[in-house]
Amino acid sequence: MTLPPDADAPEEIRWEGRFITAKTRGRWEFVGRARGIKLR
Repeated sequence: MTLPPDADAPEEIRWEGRFITAKTRGRWEFVGRARGIKLR
């Protein structure tokens, strides 16, 4: 299996809200918890 050419692209924050952050890396888009929010 080979990795896509944009697998090592830098992660870019598109927008950040109170609870989540929308990010992109190459052609991939994903979200994560903002401000170090953790599950209990």
